[in-house]
Amino acid sequence: MKKILLLFAVFFLSTAAGAYAQTCPSPTPSCSTSSSTTLADLDGTYVCVEIKTNSSNVSGSSVAVVTLNGTGDFTVVNQAQNNDSGGTTTYSDFAASVSGTYCLNTAGNGYLFITNPAGGCPLAMVVDNSYHEVRIINTAENYADALLCTR
Repeated sequence: MKKILLLFAVFFLSTAAGAYAQTCPSPTPSCSTSSSTTLADLDGTYVCVEIKTNSSNVSGSSVAVVTLNGTGDFTVVNQAQNNDSGGTTTYSDFAASVSGTYCLNTAGNGYLFITNPAGGCPLAMVVDNSYHEVRIINTAENYADALLCTR
């Protein structure tokens, strides 16, 4: 039986280029051993739980569906999202999707690069050895955001 487990303060894709200015790592991270073989290993649809917060005291949670195509492209659709800015809570259903490219090292770690919408920081990821679980962390400064995904 597959379980979705909550990892820790989370991730990314819902609107990683969100409501405040982001400072991304410099230089931009990259994969040193990504190849068509390693990309092909990460092919499928994953259901994710996301928790996030930022230095402006805004926190949120969501459930997302991440699809990785095995050739280096991904898409994300947030199925449900809840944001809490300290005084008000808003809920959105079926939020806009995010897409981009990814790389994966032979060690099972890599990055997701958001290209649509533009402006998001890279997302670090780690894949388990059977490719059934992916953990994703936003690399933006002052932003704790991570996803735990399973297929």
